[in-house]
Amino acid sequence: MSLLLIVRPRDRWHESTELVRSFGHEAICAEVVQVKYVRPAGMDRLKKDIVDGMIAALVFASVTAVKAVDALEPGLIHSIPKTVDVIAIGPPTAKALNKAGIMEVKMPDEYTSQGLVRLLSSGKGEVAMLRSGQGNDVMSKGLEGKRPLRELVVYDLQETDWSSADAALERLRLGDVKAVLHTSSMSVRLMVERSRILYPDDWRSCWTGINAAIGPPTRDTLAELGIVVQVMPPNATFRDLVGSVSVHITGL
Repeated sequence: MSLLLIVRPRDRWHESTELVRSFGHEAICAEVVQVKYVRPAGMDRLKKDIVDGMIAALVFASVTAVKAVDALEPGLIHSIPKTVDVIAIGPPTAKALNKAGIMEVKMPDEYTSQGLVRLLSSGKGEVAMLRSGQGNDVMSKGLEGKRPLRELVVYDLQETDWSSADAALERLRLGDVKAVLHTSSMSVRLMVERSRILYPDDWRSCWTGINAAIGPPTRDTLAELGIVVQVMPPNATFRDLVGSVSVHITGL
């Protein structure tokens, strides 16, 4: 049985730990960011434009985006007209939309921003995307000249206290952890920066085990920081990340 480190916001710890255990491993969790819902200035206009048929596709970039919209505008998701294409970046987000009352949800072939661009490029009409304040510009660049895109930030990720991360980094340095499950570029940057602060002469010892990236942006950030990535799943979901890590460990 291997010990895996999950780097995710605290509200995802329980479900993440249970999933890791279902694969036969133990887990510890670290939080470097916390979620704060943000009501964007364009929310009222978006609601009106959805009802008036001005929005052709509504994209939810994460499970947290679904939760944020449901908290900020209760009932909005359930009232989306069937004429609007509701799109989730991946299965967990689609499942969250199902729970919110939307049964017909489309997904890209690859659960990334690049996959969303490919899916949306062939359609017509304005796209509205609900996302975090830390998103990338893949969508805006990919759809430029093809379809109008409106992006609304409905939540931000802010630094939290370092107690869980510091404890996790010490166990990494001691070699207790078999693999780190990296789930975002932002958390990668913060964790690596923290390791440099805590262990300025020995920070690389925290990253000599298995480093697993949930998708290409996270992988590229790790590589940029000089950390070797051994595992990246075919689909950018946490379940696939855990599954790929488990297969990798079995093959060692």
